[in-house]
Amino acid sequence: MNPSPIVRRVLLGAAEASLDVAGAALLPGAWPVLRGALEPVLDRLSKRLGGDVTASRERAQRAADEFEADEHLQEIFTSRLVDDLDELIARGEKLDADVHKLMLIAAGSEDTLRAVLGGIDRIDRRLEEGVDLSEEAVEKLAEAVAARAATSRSVRGLALREMGPVAELVERQVQRLQVRAVELVQEGASDRAVDELREGLLLVAALLNEAPTDVRLLLQLGFLYKTAAQAFDALGEEGRVTEYVDAAEAVFGLVMEDTDRDYRSAIDTANLVHGLGNIDQQKGALETAILKYEMATRIYPDHVYAWHDIFAANHALASTGRAHLAQMRAALDKVKELEHQRTRLGRRHVARLERALEALETQAGGRVVHIRPRWLAVVIAEDQTRLIALNITCDVFNETAERVTVRRLWASVSGPGGRRFTLDPRLFYDVQPASGERVMRATGDPQAVDVDGGAGASIGVQFVGPDDDPRSFWLAGKYLLTVGALVARRADETEATSETRMTCRLGDYEAAQIQHWSTADRGLWDQLNDPDRAIAIPLAVDETAATFEQRDERGR
Repeated sequence: MNPSPIVRRVLLGAAEASLDVAGAALLPGAWPVLRGALEPVLDRLSKRLGGDVTASRERAQRAADEFEADEHLQEIFTSRLVDDLDELIARGEKLDADVHKLMLIAAGSEDTLRAVLGGIDRIDRRLEEGVDLSEEAVEKLAEAVAARAATSRSVRGLALREMGPVAELVERQVQRLQVRAVELVQEGASDRAVDELREGLLLVAALLNEAPTDVRLLLQLGFLYKTAAQAFDALGEEGRVTEYVDAAEAVFGLVMEDTDRDYRSAIDTANLVHGLGNIDQQKGALETAILKYEMATRIYPDHVYAWHDIFAANHALASTGRAHLAQMRAALDKVKELEHQRTRLGRRHVARLERALEALETQAGGRVVHIRPRWLAVVIAEDQTRLIALNITCDVFNETAERVTVRRLWASVSGPGGRRFTLDPRLFYDVQPASGERVMRATGDPQAVDVDGGAGASIGVQFVGPDDDPRSFWLAGKYLLTVGALVARRADETEATSETRMTCRLGDYEAAQIQHWSTADRGLWDQLNDPDRAIAIPLAVDETAATFEQRDERGR
């Protein structure tokens, strides 16, 4: 029998009072059994709907609808109910009328219900009015419940015997789904990619529910979220992009937190992430592989093979013009630093890597710097609420062997409303930790910055545009950001313009924060307790969509 009516009544009653009050009022003699069957269901519904499902009548109604539409969730409830009733019956205690009602739900067989009640069409009325069963009817119900419990035990035994190393099986299947999803995105079939990814997410989520400490599954979940964000971006669904990017970052953050506390765990996890990157590289997904190698080095900074493969994957990208030479130089330097470890690389191999990189650096010729906006935030200040201002932390990589000077930086941003602003640098800032939060402190006026050959620098810049109303410009959606620099080689003072264009996203919550602080009164600024009386509201950067361009400025 479908348990939805009784679950709906408990949920709606709990929204008016509390779960225990509602349950005890409905079935006072059987509430402990019913509550035990409800626990796994309420846990799943709370996670699915993002909070207490009995907090309001609307949430309870939605939870009841979800339960009624999900047959698997109904079976979870019924299976737990059958097991608990079987234990209660086995103890030989007297069973009151409320327990009889639950036994009618758990019996399952239409034939049993017909024999006991004279027809299943009478079950709902009997549950409302109460039941008055004969001893013979109760005995039939008890036999039906015991038979279902025995069947459940047999099925679980069969399932456990056949499952074996299920995590490895699912891992292989999820990897195939992820690779296929990436291919579909590249083919322009992002809607089909989303369908593939949903299958993978369901598989991983089911296993993580049983083993939430399984790092392999957790990493697979993070990579699936990242790929899903790419698919939704191609479909133009900005809200879903933000949702899945945030989910991926949260998952990877959990992995990092777990391994930071355990040296052995950090090595094992880094080895796992490195291996997943190797699979991507073998399949030609080089940029995805590099992301995993980078994560492996963040988890365990002395992972020499991950550093080596960052170099190798970039070298494979060189023929397409997408190699990141500064990253290759940094990776090779780290390999040399770790050369004392007993590795299979060998000094001759490292020397070959050095020669290969030098050749690429020579071929790069006029390419001077690569700029990567790494962190962005809209700035609202109490005394300048009508000003378009952006704080951008720019990573500047010098991809030649010569020292260069970054003489000037600028930026432009265009929003979903079609408006575009050119922004000039107003000040440099430095990021300082304060109780685990990101705090920016001005360090001076914008000035020229020297960057050594093969090295990089991180420059925090506050860019400002014209006076305008931030509330009308900063709307939820996608933005196109361009950051440019005028750079000069110290050897011959040859100037070049380097620009990076990329997309970034402003979520609904962040847009609401901009609206809020643009009209905040003095009391709210006092509560913020910021010495600069300003707030930075972050934008999500999509580094996968970045494009680089450089133009020589000779003869200007």
